Amino acid sequence: MPTRGFSVRLYFPDGDPQGLKVVERPGWTGQGIAFPRLLLARARAREELSRTGVYVLWERDDAVDAPRVYIGQSDNVMSRLLNHDSEKEFWTDAAAFTSKDSTFNSAHARFIESELIRIAKDRGRSHLQNRNEPSAPIISEADSDDAYRFLDDMLTCIEVLGVTAFRSPSDSSPSDGLREQLFYLEVRGIKARARVESANDFVVLKGSQAHRTPVPSFLSRPEFRGEVARRQSLIDDGVFVDDGDHYVLGRDYVFSSPSAATSALTGRAPTPYREWKTKSGRTLGNVVRGDDE
Repeated sequence: MPTRGFSVRLYFPDGDPQGLKVVERPGWTGQGIAFPRLLLARARAREELSRTGVYVLWERDDAVDAPRVYIGQSDNVMSRLLNHDSEKEFWTDAAAFTSKDSTFNSAHARFIESELIRIAKDRGRSHLQNRNEPSAPIISEADSDDAYRFLDDMLTCIEVLGVTAFRSPSDSSPSDGLREQLFYLEVRGIKARARVESANDFVVLKGSQAHRTPVPSFLSRPEFRGEVARRQSLIDDGVFVDDGDHYVLGRDYVFSSPSAATSALTGRAPTPYREWKTKSGRTLGNVVRGDDE
């Protein structure tokens, strides 16, 4: 069955696309309020955030493929967010989801919180900051179905806001046949394998190698500062395992782009669309453009 399109409405009440956002879906009883932490005082004026709801805190850092995320719920979302402002340093952004009517209650919120934590753990796309994994409350079959419907719309909206922690593999690909290909990289004495999982997910496979020593220009040029930080975080987090002459990926790892993957593996300026190739020798660029073999 072909994937169906959908619509999401984003409203910017302050006229600033980088500011506070209201996110809704047609026919959905819920709505989301998203904002940078620096606008917490502005968000306090939103009546919606005094209601029962579920919220997600995350760090916005382009150099991090797996950002830190915290998931919670409260009968008064803003009250809880103010507590987190004094207790948690890592987060840069927040999104809270409440209902436009009175049908969304504490049991729904706790049920959805539990599901969100489970999904985030299963996806492995974030460093979850929750210390505990709360059990879902026992609710009726009807309430469970209502909660899942709310959750489905919420997951769509939160990904539109740029949060990837809950993203599942896409049923579609950027071009026909792209996801069926394996791509190979052989540069600077290392070998790696990868596949395209979605338009924003380039998965480098377990056992792939990474060069131990970045080239001097990669370390010194300011435009590569984020890539250098990403590479170091992969070493610090144990994704890159020391194997003597080089590093080896201890598990499959999802990068946000082929460029991010290539710079992390090679330790130099990336040229991914020329360097990653299929077994038959077609470059990633050939496949993306749909060039004939």
